[in-house]
Parts: sequence; structure tokens; C-alpha cells
Amino acid sequence: MDFFYNILVTGCSSGLGKALFNEVHSHDHLRAFAHHRSMTADPFALYGDVNDFNFPDKLDEFIRTRQIECFINNAGVYEGNVLETNLLSQVKMLQVVYEYFAEQKKGRIININSLAGINPTAGESLYCASKFGLKGFSKSLQLEAIGSGVEITDVYLGGVQTRMTEGRDNYDSLMKADDVARQIIDLVNTKSYYVNELILRKRNESSSS
Repeated sequence: MDFFYNILVTGCSSGLGKALFNEVHSHDHLRAFAHHRSMTADPFALYGDVNDFNFPDKLDEFIRTRQIECFINNAGVYEGNVLETNLLSQVKMLQVVYEYFAEQKKGRIININSLAGINPTAGESLYCASKFGLKGFSKSLQLEAIGSGVEITDVYLGGVQTRMTEGRDNYDSLMKADDVARQIIDLVNTKSYYVNELILRKRNESSSS
């Protein structure tokens, strides 16, 4: 009988989320489950807007039914409902996932954050606020998780080639989503140690990119 490690990735419609899902799917011992905001042809996916009132309940049912063991918290926006999408909804999702993992006494959460959650930048006040908020919540949850069997990793990314960044003048020089996805999924495969924080930026990239 085959045994798989079940991973749910949020925000899989495009960009890094899609790359993460594909990277998980490329490993024989990993089973990938996707979250999409809108319906697709994938019958095994989780659907819904993370800002919807009932989404945490849908997430709870999904992770229990699919026996999810790793939650990659990737969904996010750069404009629009920034605080609601990047912070408030993610706090609610993380509470649901953490409670389930704590019950199981095992589980891994990977929060995809940004260098904007470490170093503020002009013209991105709401975006930075959302990322700083996620950092604070996750760091506190890491402390609460000590001894619980739940591992929480924060990944802070520099510029990645996605829809969020395609208007930048330096788009062609940004990190490729597939390369970043491989680095992140390597965290899932670690057995003898636990990485609780990772910063990924392109060589010579400034700390505020």
C-alpha cells in the first residue's frame, strides 16, 4: 500500500501557487491538493474566496476529510482587499489548520510572506502592514506550538515573476516561480531538522525588494 504526505496549497490559480502545486505533484511521495477561488476542472480541489464568512468552515471540513498534513498558506493580493485577504482571512485559516494539526499532534504550516513583512517600503503601506501582521501572528503561533508537534515556517520572498510583479521594470530579472517553488518544497522533505524561517531573494537584490 502506498503512503502519501498530503499537502494543501492555497491560491493555485496562477503564479507561485500554481508552481508550488506542480512541484508537489512532481514528487511521488507527496500528494497535492489545490485551493482555487473559482471552480476548475479539478474534482479534488478546495474552492472559495478566502474572505467569505463560511470559508474557514469549508477549510476545516476539507483538511479533515483529506487528512492534510501540510498547509502552504500562499493566497494573497497586492491591491484591493489587502488587509482582509493577506491578514484577517489568513489568521482565521491558520487558526483552523493549527487546531486540527494540534489535535493530530503533528503537521506543518508554511506561510508565504514577503520581504515587505521585514522591511517597510514607501508606497506600499497597506501591503506592508498585512505582511508585518502575518509575521507577528505566525511568530507568536510558533511559540505556542512548541512541544505540540506542529511546525510553522515563515518564508520571506523577494521579487518573483507573477501577475503581481509583471508591471515592474525589472520583471525579467526577478526570481522565477518554479525555482522558488522547488526551494520551498525542499522544506517539506526535511527529516532531521526544522526550518522556522527562510528568506529567499535573488543574488544582489536589496533587502526591501
